[in-house]
Amino acid sequence: MEDRRPYYEDRQHIDKHVLEMNIVYQYSPFHTADALFSQFARITSTAGTLVVCFNLRRIEGGSYEMDFATDACVERELEKCEKKALECKF
Repeated sequence: MEDRRPYYEDRQHIDKHVLEMNIVYQYSPFHTADALFSQFARITSTAGTLVVCFNLRRIEGGSYEMDFATDACVERELEKCEKKALECKF
């Protein structure tokens, strides 16, 4: 739905949705519905995936446990994903 209001069939679904959203707000970097839904605006195509890495730990030497800037393997995978995304554009 464009207004982002969830659809509920009964009270049980409402309770389940509230519980699940509270878990997302508690354990993710997005603590409100607006903060969470604003992330979907970052996907500019009709379909896509946005990966959010947060709460990364630092390892010996002070670098983060995931290195997207200089890890050649990660770079190749990102290039493959970008190429595939371009091929799928309508």
